[in-house]
Amino acid sequence: MDHWLWLLPAAPHQTQLQELIDRAAARFGGQPFLPHLTVGTFAERPRLAKLERSISRSPLHFSAKGVASADHWSLAAYFIFATHPRLDALRAKLPELRVRSGLPPHLSVWYGTAAPVRAELLKLLHEFPLSGITFDRFALVEAAPLEEPWRLVWQSERKLK
Repeated sequence: MDHWLWLLPAAPHQTQLQELIDRAAARFGGQPFLPHLTVGTFAERPRLAKLERSISRSPLHFSAKGVASADHWSLAAYFIFATHPRLDALRAKLPELRVRSGLPPHLSVWYGTAAPVRAELLKLLHEFPLSGITFDRFALVEAAPLEEPWRLVWQSERKLK
């Protein structure tokens, strides 16, 4: 079972993005999920004490670069963000963390298989006013590959300050 390390958005972005994800799932099919930025995946569940020592204690702000869609393991639509030196530093502290190469930091809004909706879905994302987003919590989730829903295993107790 794989484990994903996520960054979770701060309010009010969390609420706004959850509404967008729910609306996209209802309109185009697919399952709603928590808004998140994937830091990387672990093949096995990491030791939480090591994970907590490795993560930053201050919020991370990412500047939005645009929207995109791709056919990775399923069709996905997402916001793309500029790279962040603290994200790179965190990934370097966790050598067992796998990072999908060639994929920029991003926040997915929809997963599915209905390719004909791509243009309409991207239009919906372009209408969302997002210049950047602050992430203030970490979460660890697990699921078998390509299965949903993800199951929340751990979330940082305190919001990052």
